[in-house]
Parts: sequence; C-alpha cells; structure tokens
Amino acid sequence: MNFLIGYVKSQEKKNALGLYKFNIPNTQSIYLHDTSYPVLFNKHERALSSGCVRVLESKSLALALLQYSGRSESQFNMFSRSKKTRTIRLNKSKKVPVEIIYQSAWINDDGEVNYRFDIYEYDREQQNKVSLISAYNNN
Repeated sequence: MNFLIGYVKSQEKKNALGLYKFNIPNTQSIYLHDTSYPVLFNKHERALSSGCVRVLESKSLALALLQYSGRSESQFNMFSRSKKTRTIRLNKSKKVPVEIIYQSAWINDDGEVNYRFDIYEYDREQQNKVSLISAYNNN
C-alpha cells in the first residue's frame, strides 16, 4: 500500500490526532494516527473513536516509513521542526503491506487471556461458521 504521512502542526496544545496521521488506501476511510493523550493506551476499553487507529510509537513509524521510502533521518528531522502542516507521499515503488486485525480476545505476554467488548459484533457472525479450532479437533 502507498502511505501518505501527514505531519500535523496545530495552534492547539492538544490536537486529537497528535502530530502524525498515516493515510492508507482503503474503502472504509480508516487511517492511523498519533495521539496527544497517550494515557488512552492504558484504558481497558479503547474504542473511543471510529474509523481510525491510534499508533503508540507514531514518531518511530513515521521515521521508519520515510527511511524505507528513501528519505534520510535528517530530512525527517527537518520535517519535524517545521511549523506548518505537511503531507508527505511515500515513494510509489515502495509498497508497505498493512493488515488491520480486529480481536476481541487474545493471550498477552504473561499468558493471560484478555477479552474486550465486541463493538462490531463480529464474534456473533463467527458463531455460525466452522472455526479452525473445531476443524483441528475433528480427528
């Protein structure tokens, strides 16, 4: 996918998008963005907006994408110091695969099962389908 990186400068101290917005081609208008409120990453329920995904290390992602596209860290620093909002289109020949995975249950690094409310009700749809687990257990 081709990325557009928007470096957001705002007169406001707390811009809801933070400093970086990552546009990715898709039909649902989903984009990735930074946040001015990193404490939101500590919340149990994090579905606080629609159509976007907060990125914890957005500055690192922006730098990695720009470097992958052939730009230098000094160019990144120059963009970062700028006082104006800018959009940077990545090199079209450098495709970046993006997969967004929706999970309402997972196992964390400590082996604990985590559950979250299924806001899109995808789990209900899956109940009517044969799961991989049941397919493997039918020996």
